[in-house]
Formats: sequence, C-alpha cells, structure tokens
Amino acid sequence: MDLELIFRAGERMLSPERWAHCQAVARLGRELAERHGADPAKAEQAGLLHDLTKELSEGEQLQMLEASGIVCPPLEDGHALTGFLYARDRLGVRDPEMLDAIRYHTAGRSGMCLLEKVVFAADKFAYDRAYPRVEEYRFLAFADLDGSMRAFFENQIPRRIHQRRPLLLDSIRCYNWLLSR
Repeated sequence: MDLELIFRAGERMLSPERWAHCQAVARLGRELAERHGADPAKAEQAGLLHDLTKELSEGEQLQMLEASGIVCPPLEDGHALTGFLYARDRLGVRDPEMLDAIRYHTAGRSGMCLLEKVVFAADKFAYDRAYPRVEEYRFLAFADLDGSMRAFFENQIPRRIHQRRPLLLDSIRCYNWLLSR
C-alpha cells in the first residue's frame, strides 16, 4: 500500500484534528506491532486508514453500505464498516488482516488476530487520547496487549451502562473471548 495515497486520502477526507488522531494511532500501532511481533507497516497503514470515513455524512455512509450489500446493525458504529469498504474498494487494500483491523477497530470481536488487537489498542490508547487511565492502559498494552484490552472493557462497559448507551455485541463477545484466553 502506498503511504502517499493514504496521506492524500486522509488530508482530503478528514479534518486536521481527525487526521492527527489517525497519525497518532499509526504511530502507536507501529510501536505496539514492533513490541508484540505484528507487521509494523501493516499496523501503521491500518492506523492511518481506520477512521478515514468517520466524517462522512450519515447519508454517504448509508449509501456506501447499501451499495455493498452489507447491512449494518442499528447499534453499530458504521464508520468501521465504511472504512473497511473504502480501503478495500477505493484504495485497493487486499490484505485480510488489515481489512479486519479497520473493520473491528471500534468494537473488537471474538477471535481477533494480533494485528486487529494492535490497531484496536492503538486507537483506544493513542497518544492524542486524554481520559482517565489512558496512560495506564497504554503502558499495559506494551506488556500485555490482551490485558490492556480487558482492562479497557472492564472500564468501558459499566460506563456505557451508566450513561445508558448501547453495548456493542462484538465488544461483549471480545471481552468474553479475552477472559477465556
């Protein structure tokens, strides 16, 4: 994958703040990949691509989903699906691990490969994130990637319940899978 093509797409499609976030995810993704034995180039590229469609309008995202024939569950964050579609269909990404890392970066899922976990953690714990315990999770991600994800879910799931926000089924399945490992 051509980094210049990715950078042109990111600068064209995203606000400077969102593009800076993607670059922060790419940086941490590369570092986590190097630490845990995943492909650093793939982690960096997936990090740059993961939110590429996040600022498209709901209508544009729905059009992309309808054109692909993919039905997005109503509680799911559609930008992960449309980001996967954009990377595959418009940018020509063919690597299944990279596509899955983009597709599941929001909620996670049961049975994630190493690259998916790296990109998930890099998104949640990116250097531009500022929320309680993020530095603890980031530090833990270098030592124990699965443990950092479990800790994140153990904080996130009760918070979503308290805020009366829907729980994503893939996140619950991911947490249960992490517990069983």
